[in-house]
Amino acid sequence: MTILVIGTGSIGSRHASNLATLGEKVKPVSMRAVGMEGALAQIRSGLRGAVIATETQVRLPLIAACADADVPMYIEKPLAFDPVELAEIMAVAAPVAARSLVGFMMRYHPTFRDLAAADLSDTYRFSFDIGHDVTQWRNNWRFSDSYAARPKGGGVLLDLCHELDMATCLFPMAQISAVDSIGHSAYPGVDMA
Repeated sequence: MTILVIGTGSIGSRHASNLATLGEKVKPVSMRAVGMEGALAQIRSGLRGAVIATETQVRLPLIAACADADVPMYIEKPLAFDPVELAEIMAVAAPVAARSLVGFMMRYHPTFRDLAAADLSDTYRFSFDIGHDVTQWRNNWRFSDSYAARPKGGGVLLDLCHELDMATCLFPMAQISAVDSIGHSAYPGVDMA
């Protein structure tokens, strides 16, 4: 059976390539080429699983269709940027949630898992910054052309949130003491750092 990869941008292409390298039968689908209805039709075609690597704000119908078709999913992070939509996603995904994942893959790295299993609570004090420099791994990428430059679904805290996930895994008792968001006048409503 086939694993459907919805989204053929940088992230979706890497997922498709990785799955193919592992010997899986993969079908990449471009949302730009087939639109929402085309992607939904592909989900209903009998799949082993699906990777949803689309822009954040268009995922709810795709997730609902996968759950209705009993198709487990790997959904790229962030799952949602709106608490109401997150609640809707959690409700519609419930039938396959135990067999599905959200794309925080760093937490599964063996070294990171060993660190997370250790009690580091009295060992380290830390602070970290999250910045938006993805040009090292996204070829020909420009922030201004990316969904990350949009107020809804973009911004560094949602697009590059691995650091937040890693902090909660390593230091589950940690509490946020302050959050500062740095914007840019050319991108109102978007956090740059």
